[in-house]
Amino acid sequence: MSAVVAMYAPVRPRRLYVVTSVLWTGAVGAQFGDWETAAYAAAFLSLLVLIAYAIGRGIRRVADRAREERTQRLHAEQARAHALQQERRRFAQELHDNIGRDLTILAMRADAMSLHPHAAAPEAVQVLGDTARSALDDLREMVILLKGQGVLPCRRRQNIP
Repeated sequence: MSAVVAMYAPVRPRRLYVVTSVLWTGAVGAQFGDWETAAYAAAFLSLLVLIAYAIGRGIRRVADRAREERTQRLHAEQARAHALQQERRRFAQELHDNIGRDLTILAMRADAMSLHPHAAAPEAVQVLGDTARSALDDLREMVILLKGQGVLPCRRRQNIP
């Protein structure tokens, strides 16, 4: 019982238990005839109770340390996951800022060229615009994936010469 109290009870009930146990062992020891035997019996019983209590405290300390280590590992894991998420967001933002801008300009120029047919061959302009739009679609999918918003289904790419 002492070990269980030492392992699971809060501080005040543990202290109360130790005091009452020592008093109880004194009362049990007093049941013996002479005072010398009673003192030895009370000391022996007190020693047994305190040894069991000490074992329970040791187990509690080991369990507390293990719980603290698990908590620290969990916090470190969460910090790594957060850092990874932030890195993914930063990478997605850079992709959007750098590549997306260029591809948008490419698509807009191709559309402008299609308004003036004498400037370029219509087929070349169409291929240019389709390629740019396909690249933009791919970029959007990558940004969504990198932000961690889920997996997109595969889509068929257009056959662009």
